[in-house]
Amino acid sequence: MDNYVGEIRLFAGSYAPVGWAICNGASISVSGNPGLFALIGTTYGGDGVNTFNLPDLRGRVPVSFGVISGGTNNYVLGQTGGAVSVTIDESTMPAHNHAMVASTAPATTTSPNGAVLAQSNGAGGTYSAVDFYNPAAANGTLDTATVVNTGGAGSHNNLMPYVVMNFIIALSGNFPMRP
Repeated sequence: MDNYVGEIRLFAGSYAPVGWAICNGASISVSGNPGLFALIGTTYGGDGVNTFNLPDLRGRVPVSFGVISGGTNNYVLGQTGGAVSVTIDESTMPAHNHAMVASTAPATTTSPNGAVLAQSNGAGGTYSAVDFYNPAAANGTLDTATVVNTGGAGSHNNLMPYVVMNFIIALSGNFPMRP
């Protein structure tokens, strides 16, 4: 099968076949690879006189360049981005709300399990109904047994399911002509 210089393929082997190189960001010789250098130049690094770098696709997913329809990001050749893990905090959490179950009936229990919202008077765990929906009502203090934080600090994995293979780039082959 014929290939173009600069063509990238997935390869299940642990090495690059003759005429190909693994896309690992390696620095290679301009004089030894003039066709590939003519196509990619220093897009992925190098000094452009003696060396240039191959794309580094280790742990990365390729994205086509340009702006997607309706999008605002302009993806430029050689640009990298993304993160293996992310930390969600208040500034990065999407706006959301949680339903609150409440009742106008007087409170009858000190256990929040299976019950609805009530206000504690602080005297021995007794509870009374409170009008939390009335904007003129005083702020009530919820019993700490009914309101708790959940989750933990730190980051979480941000990877889709994957299988590892090698991306290889053609060092030789047909030179792709512009249309």
